Amino acid sequence: LRNGSQVCRYFLLPSSDRIPVLEDHFCQADLAILQTHMLNYTQNDPDLTETQLLEFKNMGKVVNFWPEGPEEKASYWVPDSMLTPYGSFIRNEFSFRPEYQNYVDKIMKTLVENDKSGKEIVFVGMHARRTDYIAFSKKLLNKRISGKNHFLEGIEYFQEEFAEDKVYFLAVSDDMRWVAKHLGGVEGVVLAGAEMETMETGLDPIGVDLCVLASCHHSIVSQGQFGQWGAFLAAGDIFSEYGA
Repeated sequence: LRNGSQVCRYFLLPSSDRIPVLEDHFCQADLAILQTHMLNYTQNDPDLTETQLLEFKNMGKVVNFWPEGPEEKASYWVPDSMLTPYGSFIRNEFSFRPEYQNYVDKIMKTLVENDKSGKEIVFVGMHARRTDYIAFSKKLLNKRISGKNHFLEGIEYFQEEFAEDKVYFLAVSDDMRWVAKHLGGVEGVVLAGAEMETMETGLDPIGVDLCVLASCHHSIVSQGQFGQWGAFLAAGDIFSEYGA
């Protein structure tokens, strides 16, 4: 299952007493993946949690985040109405392991120390979802994924919004070569994505990329829930395919 969908299904694990929507399915393998780079909520025992939550099943408050059947009919639901009132609580639960946060903090600290503009620094996370999503979007969503112009528009938007500041765009993607080719030469763009084949830190590249997005002030996102979660955790302004 995709990382963004893993996050969607497990952010409710620690909060059955606070958020009145319950999960119906759990996957040990997915949870194990998330545990590599996330803290707090991933320490819950899925089997125990499921037993406790399903006692309330007759209340009609169970939501199934586990898509079943053919992919054309599967859907991943992000409960927007819950993210807003419980946003602070959820962000607090979604804390990264120190080795991931320290790694990303060092990247940002280096950029700040090397900046000679003398201006206030603003970090904008930029996520470009590509690879298999190109065919997925064309087949199931009947539309093309966001291309170069989308990101250029987002960059221009934030440069205008923070005209008095120095804006750095920390780019992550599942196709960093595409990002480097089409956006690498744009002023302020930093190729911050963790390449699967070049990571020598022992850290999960997916966890690094999500931590980069979550640590920024604002966000530019394309399609997919990975970027959406990164933007939500960053808690700033968002530029998406629908605009700002």
